[in-house]
Amino acid sequence: MKTSRLVTCLALGLLAGASTARAELSSTLVPELFAFPGAVTGPPSAVSAGLGLADLWLGDEPFGNPAAYPARAVVLAPAFLRVSRQDLRAHTSAYDETPGYLDAAGACLSWPVRSVGLSLYAWQPVLRREDQAYTGTLRGVPGTFETSSAAREARAGLAVSAPWRAVRFGLAGEWTRRDDSYEYSEQSANPYRGSHHADFSGGALGVRSGVRFAPHPRVEVGAALAYLPALDLAGESRYAPRDTLVLGDTSSVTVQRASAWEGGLTVQVGVTRGFRVLGSVSGRAAQDWSTRSVGMRTKIESKSAFAPGPAAAWSIALDFHDDQDPWWARIGVGQEQQRDVPEPRSGLVSLGLGWDLEGVKLDVAALRHSIQRPGKATSYDDRIVASATVTF
Repeated sequence: MKTSRLVTCLALGLLAGASTARAELSSTLVPELFAFPGAVTGPPSAVSAGLGLADLWLGDEPFGNPAAYPARAVVLAPAFLRVSRQDLRAHTSAYDETPGYLDAAGACLSWPVRSVGLSLYAWQPVLRREDQAYTGTLRGVPGTFETSSAAREARAGLAVSAPWRAVRFGLAGEWTRRDDSYEYSEQSANPYRGSHHADFSGGALGVRSGVRFAPHPRVEVGAALAYLPALDLAGESRYAPRDTLVLGDTSSVTVQRASAWEGGLTVQVGVTRGFRVLGSVSGRAAQDWSTRSVGMRTKIESKSAFAPGPAAAWSIALDFHDDQDPWWARIGVGQEQQRDVPEPRSGLVSLGLGWDLEGVKLDVAALRHSIQRPGKATSYDDRIVASATVTF
């Protein structure tokens, strides 16, 4: 009798304790493993990457400022990205990670009609993919771990711009689509070891506006303000334990991200005919995230919240190009920061080159974000972006 009672108590203890490891979104989004809900800003093209995003609000391209008046052209910009998690590597052994991914930075189709500029555009300001495997300690328990994540926020819109006196105005309707997936598995002495997976996606319509003007023959100013819509995202969270005595579960997940305003200012100064300096500042209001999970088997409801603070960024860039030469050279530096996220600060440095091949312009740029976690080694988000611009 005593033995049966002991077995029963142990089984009930495991089942009760499994509630701390069931399929809740918060149990998957471990801050030590993932960057959610913060992210560095991805460039929409090789030109913007080479300038360290200092041109984003100027209006040379419609991605950040719809007051652009580009030539009739098609722009395609693939990207190769690599995330190097030195904060994990420094405290683990047998560390291995995927060397990189081929993805898309942005694309644009511009078709101006007389003085009116029309542009269809799409880009991914949030793009992060990573996979790791290592032996280490998570929350005080040593073991072997595998992690995988993909965070993607794409924005696509139709930008219309027109002049009025000395100022050009632009307006764009913009669709925001968010897709996230996070997963980690654990082999350790933890009785609730196993695999955790969570994904969610959805979209909504926002609006972006901008202006561009030249207060001096050698100075151009661009500014933009965007309304980032509230997002209602849906997905599921799964917990699959390795121990057969522990109860697994799958939960339906709903995630809500609050709306926010985002904006920035870029100033361009033409020092000489072939040399210009760009500087930009930008900011975004805080966007709270709230989550709700309901277990399909346990019928247990759980809620959690993430409250990242406002974000801000600055960058400075140099652009070299002589009208008599077919090439460009660009360099940029800057910094991004956001409060109350796992990675609150990152510095950036960039280098870009371009060539004009008579009707086809080719650009390539390398951009590095040096990502800082408090008390941890600096990690890196490296991107190589190429752009092909075909005028017609």
